[in-house]
Amino acid sequence: MPGDGRVDREGKMIVKRIPDTLSAGSILEQAKAACAQLCQPGQMRRRDDLLARAQLIHAAISTRKRFKALYERSQELQSALDRFKAHREARRA
Repeated sequence: MPGDGRVDREGKMIVKRIPDTLSAGSILEQAKAACAQLCQPGQMRRRDDLLARAQLIHAAISTRKRFKALYERSQELQSALDRFKAHREARRA
């Protein structure tokens, strides 16, 4: 996993650092700022405007993919943790 983490006594994941999450959040903030400065498609006359819009769209799509991947990974980790807890309780019984 790209981040370091451990599990507390209640079984909740404590994350120390996750570069992908920080990167995705940073890109999202940049996309929001850039979106506020964009022209409407009908008003674009310069190549720079079209390029800025294309870059924003690309950043938004890649950020969405990263957040989806992080969410799916967190679901996998939660499932593994639940299986571990069930196995541990079965061994104690």
